[in-house]
Amino acid sequence: TTGQRYQTTVAYTSSRSSGEWVEEAPASGRWTVPLDDFGAVAFRQAAAVEGGKTETIAQAGGQAITMVERTGQTLAQPSALGGDGASFSVSRVAAPSLSGAPASGSRFGEAGAVPGTGR
Repeated sequence: TTGQRYQTTVAYTSSRSSGEWVEEAPASGRWTVPLDDFGAVAFRQAAAVEGGKTETIAQAGGQAITMVERTGQTLAQPSALGGDGASFSVSRVAAPSLSGAPASGSRFGEAGAVPGTGR
């Protein structure tokens, strides 16, 4: 919300099952913490390297994930991929919740893009 920018490159050993570019709700134990009204977060030049080959989200078969509250209310929505196949934004679409709710599965509290599995 302050207009600051953050950029990083992360190298790690992976199971090669998926990669994620995520705007995520924080958690404390099994409860999510109320999500700030963050406006929009932009992801640019998002890519993964497998076997020395760089792939954009589009080349990896990425799929958008919408952040949905346990009640079914949409909290954050990813945009379509940009023409470069490697950029998108996530926008906050609902007012901040006043109380946490139990997490309800591996996709709760995430919005973003996830490349296809089996890589």
